[in-house]
Amino acid sequence: MKRVFNISVIVFALCMLAVGWVLMSSHFLLRRIEIFGLSTVHEEEIMKRLPFDRGANLFLLSTGDAENAIKIDRRINAVTVSKSFPNGIIIEVVEKSSVYLLNCGEIWGLTDDGEAIPVLDVRKLPSLPIIDAGSQCCPKPYYKVADSSVLRAIAYLNKIAIERPEFLDIISGIYSPAEREFELVLINDGVKIKIKDQPEALDRLAVILDNLDKGFGEALEIDLRFPNQGIVRCLSGETQDRS
Repeated sequence: MKRVFNISVIVFALCMLAVGWVLMSSHFLLRRIEIFGLSTVHEEEIMKRLPFDRGANLFLLSTGDAENAIKIDRRINAVTVSKSFPNGIIIEVVEKSSVYLLNCGEIWGLTDDGEAIPVLDVRKLPSLPIIDAGSQCCPKPYYKVADSSVLRAIAYLNKIAIERPEFLDIISGIYSPAEREFELVLINDGVKIKIKDQPEALDRLAVILDNLDKGFGEALEIDLRFPNQGIVRCLSGETQDRS
């Protein structure tokens, strides 16, 4: 027993020496901070939020505290902070980005949950569906818009993204005049679509668009507000029921 005790004491002492060396050694002091994924956020802003400075011991740093401090910035969607031994940390930032655009007298970006993102250069706007809103809509940067028609349009576009994602590539604009009612404008030919959020409406729209692509006429307006039917108004003035 005494021999086992002596060995245990020696092992414990060696462990304490190792821990002391790790905590005191300059080998593990933070010297390198690498930040990736920044676009609108500046590196200096990230550095100011870190709860530690260069020279801190890497073993004593909390990456969780650093992530929480950085995520306070409303421009940031997600962040990962990881240790890079022996003397560095890596910060990977995902900024909030526009999924849709908002036209309210000026152009804003929108996330898929309705947060407004300032557009810094309209010349570099991505090709995204544009949600039309009245001039009374006044977005606040990186806060959810309050306009109910805009929120309805976002919810419907999110539904389209799940059920018919290919439609997002051909929708130029969308407006929601009332609950569950939407007006779409297609990109290439400016066809207007009146549609209600009801079962199989998007499937009926897909069939009609496919028929038009096959040469069944040039549509001016497609009306899908009524159950189990689709009305196509053509440039010639003819109205066709493509139920």
